[in-house]
Amino acid sequence: MAAKNSSPYEDITCPQCTDIYCLPVLLKCGHNICRVCLFKFWEWKGLRECPVCGHVSDTGRPPINLALHNVVKEHKVLIMTKNRDKFPVVLDPNTAHANLKFSQELTCVHYDSKQFLPDNLERLTNRVSVLGANGFTSGKHRWTVDVGQGKDWYIGVALESIQRKNTIFLSPAEGVWVIGLSNGDSLWAQTTTRSKLPIKEKPQRITVELDYEKGKVTFINAVDSTKIYSFKDRFSERIFPYFAPGLCEDTKNSSMLTICPQIIKVEVE
Repeated sequence: MAAKNSSPYEDITCPQCTDIYCLPVLLKCGHNICRVCLFKFWEWKGLRECPVCGHVSDTGRPPINLALHNVVKEHKVLIMTKNRDKFPVVLDPNTAHANLKFSQELTCVHYDSKQFLPDNLERLTNRVSVLGANGFTSGKHRWTVDVGQGKDWYIGVALESIQRKNTIFLSPAEGVWVIGLSNGDSLWAQTTTRSKLPIKEKPQRITVELDYEKGKVTFINAVDSTKIYSFKDRFSERIFPYFAPGLCEDTKNSSMLTICPQIIKVEVE
């Protein structure tokens, strides 16, 4: 009899949302579930029972399964390390706003229902955004983002020291160099006065080029290689890729930002 195929993520996947656990809690029946999934289920059911076996829990908040939580964190670090060979940039969930959801590979992000996440110092709570996992203090770097059919989004770079808790205006004065689409038809460079960019049609894939020493951040239409916009400044600290998918109450239509795998060219003589 053939062995049953199992997913490599099976042991760290929530039985309710089928995604990798986010703050897993341990119920008395022995089942684990994301804390936010459990509370949503209890609210919908009107009864404090396990979504897996139906066992009714007593009063009180179930404890976080710290051992499983640490396994999940180690898995995310492993995924980030593994994907650095295939992707020039991967996302850092520790910096992400609570309304953002990621692919297991940490290369796709979109707006979703709010999660219960720790308000750590790195987390961006002032804007629905996330930083890349690796920052840069020198050299030239480039990555391509598939913005798809999203109507509202921002991509670019940000300083490590940006304000993460209080509301800011996206601009170089605040340590952010980004362009963004608004209402599905207006492309803007977030300069001090916000500059509208002329476009014949909205781009589907955009390459971000960072030249740290020259203080340049350039945005290129990855489909036809035309330049969209370029910032010129001076950098003196670590700088990170910045991603902000659009807000949308209907999550089916929210913007999905996807980091494209890097293309490795091999020349054969």
